[in-house]
Amino acid sequence: MGDRFDWDGPSVRLERHRRGWSQPDLAQKLQEASGDEGQGLPEREKLVSTISSWENERARPGDKYQRLLVGAIGVRRRPALESEEYRQLLVVPEVDTGSDEATLRIRFQKATSLTAEEKAQLIQATGELRSLDRRGNDPDTVASMHAHVETLHVLLTDTFNPADRLVLARTLGDAEAIAGWSALDRGRPRESLTHLTSAVAVAAFGEDRSLQVFASAQRAFVLIDLGEYQQAEDLVRELLALHRRSLPSGLIAWLFGALAEAAAMNRNGALCKDALDRGRKMLERGEPGDEHPYVVLNEGHFTRWEGSCLAKLGDPEAVDLLDHVRRDIPPSFDRALGGVLVDLLQAYIAQDELEAARAVFEVATATAGTVGSVRQLNRLRALRTELVARIDTRVPAV
Repeated sequence: MGDRFDWDGPSVRLERHRRGWSQPDLAQKLQEASGDEGQGLPEREKLVSTISSWENERARPGDKYQRLLVGAIGVRRRPALESEEYRQLLVVPEVDTGSDEATLRIRFQKATSLTAEEKAQLIQATGELRSLDRRGNDPDTVASMHAHVETLHVLLTDTFNPADRLVLARTLGDAEAIAGWSALDRGRPRESLTHLTSAVAVAAFGEDRSLQVFASAQRAFVLIDLGEYQQAEDLVRELLALHRRSLPSGLIAWLFGALAEAAAMNRNGALCKDALDRGRKMLERGEPGDEHPYVVLNEGHFTRWEGSCLAKLGDPEAVDLLDHVRRDIPPSFDRALGGVLVDLLQAYIAQDELEAARAVFEVATATAGTVGSVRQLNRLRALRTELVARIDTRVPAV
């Protein structure tokens, strides 16, 4: 536990949330930690923008900021997924004592003896799995995710302390939501729905309405992949109608993005563009303290989402939008890059730019294969059929 590691964006974001700090709060702490170095720091607003760029993995804190982060929030310790303490939590007692009562006592003892540090390890591991999941469906990541979810389920079942149960339920709900998206991307809609349904239930038990609504809305993407576009649109509409007045602006912006995508798939162009406009306004209205670790959404992400929706509608503006945002995707967001390339291919085909489409198809296929995205590979198969048909119509008959 004494090992030191450099701070990176996801760990900074996680530490902020653990302490209940907003990005402006952290900016202030950095300024306070700077002492004489403070003369060289940007103004508070620009410093907040710098923190945002770390957390969205567009940049990493340099040496100067590493020193300031240590002064403001302390030394970053070994990642939870690599720590022996976390590994011990993953070992679920399976002792054959010949007595159900004795076995239960062993399990209860482990669950009820959780320390504050161990609970923090579970939360930190969830954040680390989220970052790994962005890079794709590596088998080791998927296996770690399943083990993490199972451990949280067992601990929540075996814990009686109300405060501990709230922490475990919220952590499990977040982990289930990550696992749900991973399963969908791996082409497993039934498994995805199981994870997301569990996420909704445990988030409600954990009294986290934002997470409950977020996981509920994620089920719309399962419906989309099943071709149930109207149901997906209706689901997100209903969630917005029920909860938009009680949710933070960043999550409302995300819900409008989800509504826009469902509407685009449903060929409802007017609703799609209206939802995009409303989502962007809500994103601009974001206030300190309304961030949630499971909602990673900034101007660049929303523009990427807008380009995806417009591509699905066949709107010519999609090509320029997507061609621009593909250059700004953080290096670790491999799955997002794969999605943008498939969207760009769809946009090129819609505009009959077939040579550009052919070039993007090769890169998109390689990227989707590398990250193991069955979801995007399925889209590519359908788009390839359309691309070949368009090219063939240009070949004169013999």
